[in-house]
Formats: sequence, structure tokens, C-alpha cells
Amino acid sequence: MAEEQSNDVLLGVQDLTDEERQELENQIPSMLAGAEAGKLIAQRALAAWIANRRGLSIEEEAMAAGKEMRDLVQAAQAQGGEQGSLAGWFGFPTVLTRTSPFFPKNRKDLATGEGRDRAFLRNYVITAAGWGELLYSGPLLTTYDEDALWAVLAALDTLTKYRRTTTVEGIDEGGVAVQVPTFSYSGPVGPLMGLMGYKNPSSADRRRFV
Repeated sequence: MAEEQSNDVLLGVQDLTDEERQELENQIPSMLAGAEAGKLIAQRALAAWIANRRGLSIEEEAMAAGKEMRDLVQAAQAQGGEQGSLAGWFGFPTVLTRTSPFFPKNRKDLATGEGRDRAFLRNYVITAAGWGELLYSGPLLTTYDEDALWAVLAALDTLTKYRRTTTVEGIDEGGVAVQVPTFSYSGPVGPLMGLMGYKNPSSADRRRFV
């Protein structure tokens, strides 16, 4: 089955400096190879790695992505071509596809003090419109948690020695019971933090991750 491709524009292989590429080839070659092969999980992990290594803020990363998008649009307009149908994307309200349960928060505040005692949200309204509401219940999630999630997904895809597979019962689209494989990461924190761009994570970095 071909891996789903993302329409998001992210910092990627083409944005790597020679020094960054050399570092990846020495430390995390599997992530680099996956990103170059077009694997979505590896591309997401690489984008997070670049942003963390360069210390980019959310705004700076968004500006970099926006510039790349403009360049792609201008190149497509210059080449011309037939515009495809957008009917396949009409299944969900636009606002629903652009929501996120992750909140911006200073990463330094997550390791100590109130940052570690996260608020528990119950039926928190992420977005609401005529089509209904999208609610979230659970601990407050930050954009740092989002980076950690991509690191875990990338590790499951590339660091197979730490991947554990469990089969559970599920239901397919036709309502038939099927056996579905699920995956979990069972290994040290170091490789995950490496995927996030940390060369020598401190104890505070590790506490924040856990």
C-alpha cells in the first residue's frame, strides 16, 4: 500500500545545510533516508528536528513554510496545467480540518513548577460551528507534545528494534470483525530525543519529555 502523502509544506531535506545533513547521516541515517524516500512520518520528524536544532519559534517555522508554499504556487502557475477537482475534500468543514488540540507553551516551563502540573481539560471546546462542536477531555497538550508524538511515530517507522506489535480486534469499513496490528515503542528516551534534534539532552529536557 502506498504511503499517504501530506499536503502540508514543511521544512525538509531541501532545507538542510551541509552540516545538518552530515549530522543526520552520522546520528539518524534512517530518518534522513525515510524523508528522502517521501515517507510522511519521517518528513514530519525531520521538520521537527530542523526546527528544534535551529531553535526556530512557531512563527519563524510558519514563515519559512509560507515562503516555500508561495514558491511552489508560483512555479505551478508558471508551468500551467489542468486544475483538479476539489470535490474529494468536501467531506469535512474547513475549520474542522484546521483545528489542533496542541497549545503553544514555553518549553522551559514544562520541566519545572506549574508546567509539570498540567491542567486537566474536561469537554474543552476546541471549535464550534453550525455543524457541531469538537470537544477535548484530557491533560493540556502543548506543541512540545506534538513534536514528541512525531518522534515516537518516526521511531516506530525507523527504529524497528524498539517496536512492539500487538494484535487487537477491530471492525473494517464493511462492519466485519478483523484483527488489527497496533504498535508501541519500548526503548530508551535518548533515541526519541535525538529525533527531536537534541544532541546532549539535559535532565530538565528528559523530565519535560517524560
